[in-house]
Amino acid sequence: MTAYDNVFDADGVAPPFDGPWVAEVPSSQIAERFAGWEPDLVDLLQVPTAASRWAVHVVHPLPTFATDRVCLIGDAAHAMTPHQGLGGGQGVEDAYILARLLGHPEMTASNVPQALKIYNTIRRPASQTVSRQSLVNGLTYGFFGVEAKALSLPEIGEELVESCRWLLQDRGAEKEWLKAKSALAAALERCKDDPASPNLLPGTGHREATREKSRYHCIAYHITRMASNQIQRIIVPDQERASQVPSAATVGAAVSILHRDGIVVLEDVVDKAAIAKLNSVLTERSEELANNPSTHFNQGKATRNISQPPPATPELMFQSVWANPFTATISAAMLGPSPRVHYANGNTALCSTERQTVHADLDHNHLRFPFALVANYYLIDTCPTNGGTEVWVGSHRDTSLADHVDSRDAPGGLSSIRPELVSERLKVLPPVQISVKAGDLVLRDVRLWHAGMPNKTNVPRIMLAFLIFPWWYQAPMKMALPYAAQSLVQRWTRETGLEFEIEWLKEDESPSKFFVTTASANEHVVYG
Repeated sequence: MTAYDNVFDADGVAPPFDGPWVAEVPSSQIAERFAGWEPDLVDLLQVPTAASRWAVHVVHPLPTFATDRVCLIGDAAHAMTPHQGLGGGQGVEDAYILARLLGHPEMTASNVPQALKIYNTIRRPASQTVSRQSLVNGLTYGFFGVEAKALSLPEIGEELVESCRWLLQDRGAEKEWLKAKSALAAALERCKDDPASPNLLPGTGHREATREKSRYHCIAYHITRMASNQIQRIIVPDQERASQVPSAATVGAAVSILHRDGIVVLEDVVDKAAIAKLNSVLTERSEELANNPSTHFNQGKATRNISQPPPATPELMFQSVWANPFTATISAAMLGPSPRVHYANGNTALCSTERQTVHADLDHNHLRFPFALVANYYLIDTCPTNGGTEVWVGSHRDTSLADHVDSRDAPGGLSSIRPELVSERLKVLPPVQISVKAGDLVLRDVRLWHAGMPNKTNVPRIMLAFLIFPWWYQAPMKMALPYAAQSLVQRWTRETGLEFEIEWLKEDESPSKFFVTTASANEHVVYG
């Protein structure tokens, strides 16, 4: 949550801001600044337990954004107040025009200065217009300045509407690019006619761009409720849990947390009776599996962490686990319509003292945005004592295959993260171990760094995992299920929109062998 506080004197003039740019402040300070506002807002401001105060600095209008081969973009060129909601977008438009100019087929090192002059001619007036209007809006919102005081409330309302009307006009980055493209074509033509000309394009000469100290300042309070390396939990309202229909509030919170942190927990949204039944069945089988020579141990037998899939018989295939409505709805919001489950498995942590290496469930080049989610269902209450997974919150945002070890013979294989990177991140943002209740849903981005931890008890800790992809990703894996479950799965798809990639087996028929990988079979996917 962010609260903005415009600081002006009675005449709309801001005093210089000489305090620290960022400072931790008590949440009571925010409540005091907004005392007397609407009760709902006042109540909301009582909730936070911590807050930070940021001074919002601006750049006064510069005479140019470009000189020779150097240019400014984004906040370096036009940092502005937040009252038009367009500051970040202006930086994107800067980058778009600049990239199109520099990426032109006829662009060479020698004519870069001319391209930057075109960039300045197109983007400086547009971004500075937004900056000026944002400042005017801020003054108007707070009834600061002589002009705002002279207007009636209806007139102020009309002024604010008018300030946004230009957004609806025929403008935008694409139109600006057409102007830039035309100017570039003319400049390149002049280059052909007079290659020795040092200044082929109209534009400002060399002038020093100075950054004045702003006489306006705005304080932004960024409010948080817990440390940034903690796993965020969503307490789902009773009505939603009873109806099994996720609200926009729940989905919005889950999606935003997943993008930021790579993991989120939704409390008590899974049928506990189904969880208890599955735990009873799988626990009984776990020791038998551990003693079976063909059983796969995740990262070696010393970890005592075995692969143990959910039962594939209709009477034990519970919708609350296989096609949970919260999983389905949030997956569709993250990955697009008709998300597809390609893989269902689980891991059982038996009593052990060994841990896994830090890894991501990837051993191939992968996309740099969310392309797969893992839905985890812990069948018993889980904490660090009995093998709660170690999670590196936020590690999904800037990871790539380059972060992985380059040998299959390395501990943990190609999915393991380079030890030196783990050590570096440990200094900045250490991991945490998950603690959840049976009946909680854990969703995580497949790129997130994590590690299986030892279960120090004699009770098996079983966690089921379902791997979900966008429909266009075309993951090559399929689940093998009996024909007897076909109508059940089809009903889940009709009710939740969650699709399943399945090889349907007749009685006593053996499944095909699928290589377990999160790599895409879509040859047209572009990486990088």
